[in-house]
Amino acid sequence: MLSRLALELIGALVVLGFGATVIWGALEHDIGWGDDGPQPGTLPFWLGVIAMLAAVAIAVQALRKSEALGAQIVLGRTAAKQTAAFLLPIAALVALTVPLGLYLAMGIYLFGMVMWHGHGLKAAIVTAVAAIVFNWVAFEYWFLLPLPKGPIEALLGLG
Repeated sequence: MLSRLALELIGALVVLGFGATVIWGALEHDIGWGDDGPQPGTLPFWLGVIAMLAAVAIAVQALRKSEALGAQIVLGRTAAKQTAAFLLPIAALVALTVPLGLYLAMGIYLFGMVMWHGHGLKAAIVTAVAAIVFNWVAFEYWFLLPLPKGPIEALLGLG
C-alpha cells in the first residue's frame, strides 16, 4: 500500500524524467527562431521545460501537505490492479516504439485499448488506422518533424 504523499512524489519524479527526456531529445535539433520560423526543437524543448516546472510544482505542493497526505492510503489491491491496467499497455507502447516505430506501436496500442474496452473490431481498426494516418500527415508533412519509424515504414518506402 502506498500513501498519497508517496504517489504524488513518484508522479512528480516521473513527470520530471519525462520533461528531461523531451528536452534531451529536443536538443538534437535547433532551438529558437530562424528565418523560416520556429526551429524543429523549439516546441518540444519548451514543452519539456513546462513539464519539469509542473513536476516541481507537484512535489512542492505535496511536501507542503505532507502531514495530511502521508496519512492517506490510496493504493490498495483494487487500485493497484486498475493502475497496472492503465500503465502496462502504455509501457508496452513505449517498448514497441523502438523496434516497430511510433506510428505502428501507436496503432497497436489504440487497437488493443479500443478492443479491451469492448467497442468492437471495426471501431478498433478505424481508430488505429485513423490515428496513424492523421499523425503521419501532421508530423511528417505539416510540422515537418519526423517521428521514429520502424521496419514497416521502410518496407513501404515511407522511412
